[in-house]
Amino acid sequence: MTLAALLNQTCTITTRTASATVDRYGNPTDTEATTSTTCYCEQRQRSENTVDANVQSEDWLVMLPAGTDVAGNDKITVGSLVLEVVGPPWPVRNPRTQSASHVECNARQVA
Repeated sequence: MTLAALLNQTCTITTRTASATVDRYGNPTDTEATTSTTCYCEQRQRSENTVDANVQSEDWLVMLPAGTDVAGNDKITVGSLVLEVVGPPWPVRNPRTQSASHVECNARQVA
């Protein structure tokens, strides 16, 4: 069985890019474009900070098909789960076949 067969969750990648338009403070505004694909998500860590604030956070590993265009400032939505990509994604290569097998992203949800 290939990894592609295990990517069985539908997701939407929201790509954010700075536009030439600026807001009233002179900061560039973001434009967003969405792409649908499949993925597999698994929770890596969860925590809750109740000192001075009530903040819950979850760290996730998101695996996407090889060649998926995703960047460190993108957002990935899987069902009702909205995740922010943290850091640059990693295009994973299979050493046996010498080809790209999938893309891995670290992602975080903070509430």
